[in-house]
Amino acid sequence: MKKKPLIQRDFPSIRSFTRFLDRIKEQYELEAKPKQSLQRRYYDTFDWRLYRNGYVFETNNVEPLTGQLRTLGGRGDQITTILKQEPDFARNFEQSKLREFLTKFLAARRLLCQAEARVNVELFEVMDSGGKVLLRMELEKFQRPDRMGRHRSILVNCRFNPLRGYHNVCSQLLDLIDADIGRTDINGDPLLVILSADKKLPGGYTSKFNLTFNPDMSIGQVLAQTLLFHIDVMVRNLPGIRDDLDAEFLHDLRIANRRSRTLVTQIKQVLPPVKEKYYREIFSWLSNATSEHRDLDVFLLDIPRHLAMLPVTMRNDLEPLRVALAEQRDRVHTRLVQLFDSEKFRGFASESRAYLTAGLRDHFQTATGSRPALVIANQVIWRVYQKMLKQGDLVSRSGDREALHELRKTAKKLRYLLETFRSLYPQQDIENVIMHCRKLQNILGQIVDFHVQQRYLQGLAGNAENAAAFPEATVACIRYLIDAYNQLEGEAYAKFAGRFAHFSEPGTREQFKALLRSVAEYAGAGNL
Repeated sequence: MKKKPLIQRDFPSIRSFTRFLDRIKEQYELEAKPKQSLQRRYYDTFDWRLYRNGYVFETNNVEPLTGQLRTLGGRGDQITTILKQEPDFARNFEQSKLREFLTKFLAARRLLCQAEARVNVELFEVMDSGGKVLLRMELEKFQRPDRMGRHRSILVNCRFNPLRGYHNVCSQLLDLIDADIGRTDINGDPLLVILSADKKLPGGYTSKFNLTFNPDMSIGQVLAQTLLFHIDVMVRNLPGIRDDLDAEFLHDLRIANRRSRTLVTQIKQVLPPVKEKYYREIFSWLSNATSEHRDLDVFLLDIPRHLAMLPVTMRNDLEPLRVALAEQRDRVHTRLVQLFDSEKFRGFASESRAYLTAGLRDHFQTATGSRPALVIANQVIWRVYQKMLKQGDLVSRSGDREALHELRKTAKKLRYLLETFRSLYPQQDIENVIMHCRKLQNILGQIVDFHVQQRYLQGLAGNAENAAAFPEATVACIRYLIDAYNQLEGEAYAKFAGRFAHFSEPGTREQFKALLRSVAEYAGAGNL
């Protein structure tokens, strides 16, 4: 793996590059090397995690297969590495700084080919009068097929690789280019040029809710637009789920479904009764039907953590469990694909768009649907917040784990509602209360997740059929993990009291009141 600065310039045409070569020949010797044609591919996750953080990962199909991570726009360092296979998950890269870097951004997401182009490469060596090489240049002519299948040039780019001690020569030549062209960037990053040729928008998908609402909008309009957004997220993730590309496709679908379910259960009497009942049932059905698959995904993704929790002498004994759960997941995945191909789901996805688009215009033709969104938002957020305080007090007094699980679900609902209506409130005020929710949610998530892992493992160990199917050493691993998760749950629960005390203290309560009071006069929501 090599790390070095990346220096490149775009040219308006091949003719302008030829003029640049003529300028070089006035001062230096220039030698052209044999041309090479290659296929360059650009990789990112489905939700563009590298692009959003200012990075590009590209491969060249030469022998050996090489991959390069660089900054978007070609300003900064590049890391070049030899690949054993087409890039997919960060964990499959060889152990290196590049793998650590990719893991940070990709997590469990797979790299997918987002764009590709044929590139004709010409190598030039710039030398002094004595024949010493000072600089190497790689001319890249990017081509894409037109409607007739003929390859047309879409970009002329040159990469500069100065030898050690001769960066001044490179700087001098770059000044020549900039003076001749008049600016340093003609087309921008090659990735953006290729995506533009494909009419593809980088960063065009995100599961993050990012709609902005007008304070004058009705709650019916807000609900319709929000449900349209989440159902679109579900539909866009279906191909990735069917092809089983990575676990995040189903995860994004489930979050979009959960957010939608929160809206229709908490914002009542906006939809007509028949439709409200239909959406409650469909979102509940989807949640239940996808839960087993998600549980198996989480457990299998956590295998490295499970192995780290086990003594070294026991780690190999966990493999039979991993194999069995992977096989079970394959069976569950087949059923899940059938579910998404069912008439019930396809009817929901296709009919919802037309219905919700009409609701965006007519507020669903209900009395509540035409009321200002701020009125309903204030009322619903305050009601769920009050419920959360009561549940938290109960958990603090009783230590009841089931009550804590209910508290976590209510906390999620409150967070979803705050994020849905975020644009209706003063930015800093809403961010403050979301931060308090997030902190409490984090500790609740740890407690419940550790508890769920225990129950899942206990179900495996307590099942007579599993006990007979697994080697005794594997059952011992399962019981060891149960004890380890029990300890982690206890440690996390010990932090709950302090975290909830901060969430429910007078100062935090006043922040919630102030948030809703800040728009109460406009919304007519009354005193809080």
